[in-house]
Amino acid sequence: MNRQKGVILLASLVLMLMLGLLSASALQGALLQERMASNLVESLRGLEKAEAILAEGEARLRHAQPAACTLCQPPASPHDEATHAGQPWHAAREGVYLLQNLGPSVRAAHVPGGQTVNLFRVTAVSRATPGRQVLESIVALEEGGAPFRIMWRQRLRE
Repeated sequence: MNRQKGVILLASLVLMLMLGLLSASALQGALLQERMASNLVESLRGLEKAEAILAEGEARLRHAQPAACTLCQPPASPHDEATHAGQPWHAAREGVYLLQNLGPSVRAAHVPGGQTVNLFRVTAVSRATPGRQVLESIVALEEGGAPFRIMWRQRLRE
């Protein structure tokens, strides 16, 4: 009779060990899902901030346009706040932005043929540390008109 009680005790200990391992594995999976969801939320917040900075930079074009540049390359590494070709980054509430004058064009998208507009590149960088985002837009500005976005893209870290 004592031998049977020992076998049951051993079987219950093995079962408890297996349940413990199963629960530890489930907890590890839940923590991984939590981290992934948190990173996604931070990335989306950074994207929203970068979009707001982009709009702020585009609005600034109404009041002050930068001088035309001869070779306007996009910033090589916009994820690092720096000066690009002597053009300073402008501080915004949630990050920084860079304005570049690409010059006049008669072939801009969404503009009637033959109409001349000045094109500008606006690069916006959010300050969100884990979810830092960089957006660029090309903006057309008609004489005496309001600037309007022709296209935009998201620059990913390389």
